[in-house]
Amino acid sequence: MIQGQAFHGGPDGGPEPRFDFSSNANHLGPAPALRRILSAVRSDLYPDPAYAETRLRLATSCQVGPERISVGAGAAELIFRAILSQPGAVLSFCPAFGEYHRCARALGRKTVSAASEEEFLTKLPEQGTAFVCLPNNPDGRLPTAEFLAEAAQYARKRGTRLILDLAYGPLCEALPKLPEDADWMFAPNKPFGVTGIRAGWMRCADAAFASKNSELAPAWIVGSHGVALLDWSVSEAGKIWLSRSQKSLMSARRTFAKRLCEAGLEVRETSANWLLVHSPTKDTALRLRAQGLRVRDTTNMGLPGWLRISVQPKSAGDALLIALRQIAID
Repeated sequence: MIQGQAFHGGPDGGPEPRFDFSSNANHLGPAPALRRILSAVRSDLYPDPAYAETRLRLATSCQVGPERISVGAGAAELIFRAILSQPGAVLSFCPAFGEYHRCARALGRKTVSAASEEEFLTKLPEQGTAFVCLPNNPDGRLPTAEFLAEAAQYARKRGTRLILDLAYGPLCEALPKLPEDADWMFAPNKPFGVTGIRAGWMRCADAAFASKNSELAPAWIVGSHGVALLDWSVSEAGKIWLSRSQKSLMSARRTFAKRLCEAGLEVRETSANWLLVHSPTKDTALRLRAQGLRVRDTTNMGLPGWLRISVQPKSAGDALLIALRQIAID
């Protein structure tokens, strides 16, 4: 890892692995139609700096006006800008995606964690921004619709921004009802399997926040390939492809979980396209990496002793099972 660089858990500066289980991106993507669209993108032209047509398409997909849409260079950039645009401390669950608190610390903000929905609601009114990931990364837990509605109500009364991180929402089997008065954040590069394209968007609860959030972005924050991805992600063709791949991923996840359990490993299934496997040793992730298999150790996400493992093709799963069995025996 490069000195001074934030630890993320994906690319680690080493050689490319044989199989990468550390990313939760949809390994079935990108769709052939999306490949063709991306290959035809004009890289010699600037996109519209206001992203007017793209914002209209995104707005139409969630039945709001385009004045409530803000686009950004992926989820991490949107998280940073959302915190920047709202004063106060930052609240999230623990364990959770590390970018919420990393961005908060970079901006000199206080960070607050909650271990349960009850604790989250208790602490929510005192914060500036609160993040809920659906499903939660890394443990895959889904909050109830009742909790979300109550959290949105608390946030509205006290002026807290409640941001629902739906980066993996499209890969989830079933999401609870989302409150209209919360901000929804999307990162289609993950469900569509093109994580190298940094593009995301927010459906803001109000136009004022969307405007303020957009004003903080540099010019042309999303490049031409990102625009093409955002447009296709809410197209009818994109929705059909995603629905089909999601069914395939869920079936593969259940099969993989069963195989890991039969190998004597402790497994926690999630509602999305990854699993948690209890680490047989403290250095399992490093030993797997030495064999060309990259997994995500969740210690720095607040969940020590576990590995986050995404669903991959059967050949990759076979290699991981063999390696984990050998580590467990050793």
